[in-house]
Amino acid sequence: MILDNPFHILGLRADCGASEKTRRQSQAQAYLRVGRPLEFEDDLYFQGCRRNQATVDRALAKLHDARDRIGYGLFWFTEGGVLDGHALPQLRQGDRLAALETWQRIEHRDPTRSYASCLNNLGTLCLLIALSGPSTGNRWPPGSRERVSYLERGLAAKARLVGMLGEPELADFCRTFSDDLAVRDRKAIVAAFERSFFETVAEAERYGIALPAAAIVRILESGGPRTAELKNRLVLGAREAVERAIDACGPAYQDDPSKAAAAGERLMAVARTRLPELAALIPRTDIRYASVSDRAAEAILDAGVAYHNWRSRTGGTAQDVLETSLLFAEYAAEIACGVAIRQRARENVEIARRMLAECKRAAAMEHVRERMKRWLARADAMVRSKPSPRQRLRFVALALERSARAPASALDLMEAVRSQGIRTFGESFPSSEEMVGLGTLVCQMLTGCVISAHNDSTRQSERSGAARAIQDLSKHFHPVSELWGQSSAPSKFLVSDECFEHLMRNVRLSMPASPATPSAGSGSGRGCALAALGGIVTVVVLGLAVETGSGPSVGSNPAGGAIPLDFRMPPVAEGRELSMPELRWCVREDRQIERERRVHAISQLEVDRFNPDPALRLRSAPPGALDYGQFRGKTTRNGGHPDGAGLRGDAARRAPGEGLRPAGESG
Repeated sequence: MILDNPFHILGLRADCGASEKTRRQSQAQAYLRVGRPLEFEDDLYFQGCRRNQATVDRALAKLHDARDRIGYGLFWFTEGGVLDGHALPQLRQGDRLAALETWQRIEHRDPTRSYASCLNNLGTLCLLIALSGPSTGNRWPPGSRERVSYLERGLAAKARLVGMLGEPELADFCRTFSDDLAVRDRKAIVAAFERSFFETVAEAERYGIALPAAAIVRILESGGPRTAELKNRLVLGAREAVERAIDACGPAYQDDPSKAAAAGERLMAVARTRLPELAALIPRTDIRYASVSDRAAEAILDAGVAYHNWRSRTGGTAQDVLETSLLFAEYAAEIACGVAIRQRARENVEIARRMLAECKRAAAMEHVRERMKRWLARADAMVRSKPSPRQRLRFVALALERSARAPASALDLMEAVRSQGIRTFGESFPSSEEMVGLGTLVCQMLTGCVISAHNDSTRQSERSGAARAIQDLSKHFHPVSELWGQSSAPSKFLVSDECFEHLMRNVRLSMPASPATPSAGSGSGRGCALAALGGIVTVVVLGLAVETGSGPSVGSNPAGGAIPLDFRMPPVAEGRELSMPELRWCVREDRQIERERRVHAISQLEVDRFNPDPALRLRSAPPGALDYGQFRGKTTRNGGHPDGAGLRGDAARRAPGEGLRPAGESG
């Protein structure tokens, strides 16, 4: 509108006569035929104007319409003001700043017929300086704020001219470059000004000058009611741009959810630019703003949800996916005006933040969890290979060793998990479900190895080693009920109450008891009871107690057949040492009595409380807790290894090799 103005291409003033335009057309055609440059006498030519056969013909065609001449004339130089005769010669000589200094004397005066042309020329010169530079051959540096200032001054001068000049004076001024029929309608003048005004703003954007909507509104309002109403065009343009982006967002990922993130980002880019412009033009409470902002918020929120759900189904919710979903939800909550959509966006923000925090915490725990899982996988492989009793005891001993260097044993790895968990989740992590479940799993596995090694061994040294190993286990684990709501001691790990009860029962049975000394006056019945009790203790220490028909023999004959078990009721006597068949009979009867007593004493409520998996009754897990895997093993009626019996394996409610179930799996 400035550099490519038809009057600029012809080098004429906007208020030149018809004869001048005809003469300039003839000169231009003659110069073009002989190849002479299009430079004329009294020329108004500035850097950036393109003059050739095509542009000259196009300029002449544009000036045929009287209404078009109004728009082009309001944005070019005219003559007739009190200062124009002095400033225009300076401008033709290339001294832009001198001409600017002359015209700016009337910049803040109320426009009148005498100053109309001067104000028009001041605005045109400011726009010309903003687009082409302060003087001939000088260009503006990138991002120059002074350049934007010149653009705003030029547009404000044009708005004051059209908006504040009286209607007769405005019509007389426009009649100098148009005709009577075109200038009779004031709305036609304002419409021509509006078209030229926004074309100049668009031209400035092509030359790198971005004028915010708030500045444009301020400029239009400076001209009074006549030009202030032109901001409705900005309202309509901004609203339509956002609505087009909203309509394109949903169909972009309807058939392919993987494109939802890109579609949401495109809509966000348009909304970030256009919604502030719309808010600068009309209040946020205006239905025109509220409706389009709510639609944009809902579309952005839906795009984020679609992308998150698609990634959840295909590859898991990684950290980058959660960050994208959080970005969409936060922006939707920011721009939403309606209560319902704002509440939904805020709920999604809270969910996304919580999931992102869990993801970051899980990532922080991943390296220690992975090392613990590898150790448990090796332990599972060892259990499945059915090693010898000595190898099992050696495995338990290595698992309980402490190392000052890199974590290698089970206790070292559990300590690494606990330390990292405290740094990540806080001081309550040692009593969390993950840590208690891990301690229970390791304790059950090691206890099962010791019991099976004891029961499978025929050597007294290995059985004694198993008794010491079961006692060593009790030094590293603690029941969770005794530290409810508190952190565990630094040297011990929490396990479930059932697991600890099973462990301590075997610890008590593995400890040798003091020999009973019968009194001289005791009866034969008491002597039999003491003898039976001594037999039970002896069987526990030696690992020879078995149930009726439930376990194999302790040893085997050379031919490989099983040795039949011999049970014999001991006679009534005092001070007599019981034989092995008599000891077996005492243990069998004692266990039978215990089973019968428990059947009548246990209520249905206690049965229901006992049946669920003990690991599922632990405390709530911290965010991001992992299942450390399942160690499946075969269990006998006494809870020990299927190949033998002895230590009180019946207290173990699951096989020693079994692990925790994932959260949500029933017992």
